[in-house]
Amino acid sequence: MSTATLERPAATETFTWSCWKHEDKTEGTDRAEYAAHMKTHGLKAPTAPKKIKLRKQGPAYRPAPLEVQPFKWARWTETHTTPSMCGCGHYSDAHHVWYGNDGHSFKCAACDCTDSKAGPDTRSAERRGQFWANGSAPHSVWVIPFEPLPWEATTRPGAPVLLYVGKPGRFFTDAYSAKYDRR
Repeated sequence: MSTATLERPAATETFTWSCWKHEDKTEGTDRAEYAAHMKTHGLKAPTAPKKIKLRKQGPAYRPAPLEVQPFKWARWTETHTTPSMCGCGHYSDAHHVWYGNDGHSFKCAACDCTDSKAGPDTRSAERRGQFWANGSAPHSVWVIPFEPLPWEATTRPGAPVLLYVGKPGRFFTDAYSAKYDRR
């Protein structure tokens, strides 16, 4: 069994000097030689600069306190409304009108057709995610969702979601609901 030792390469001298004063024309790499030569000219060899010490320490950075505990899991309900297609083939945000036998139907915003199946499609889904960071608005946080939305055509969880904090442990997608939940 042999043991290998690592040897450091010899330090290369990075100090070089030359003097061209009074037709002297001397050069060298030794610091002591340089100091002695400068003495013959009545000069002092430069020394290393002293370290600058500040009188006061700079102010410490105090980040804003976190809205929730780090790595906390969040649960919220997300609602999605898709525009619907009326009987004549227009995509529109149909609005409610009161007419017909059933008492209410939907009217197409693009034309005059009426189709009781033209109402917008609203779906909601329970979502879960993990706290990532404070949001830009008061009482808001960024949450990374664990699973994608059911109406998305992807298997990836998606981008972080901005949520608003209500009472402890309650999260909302709009600031209005969170504000009144905190009361």
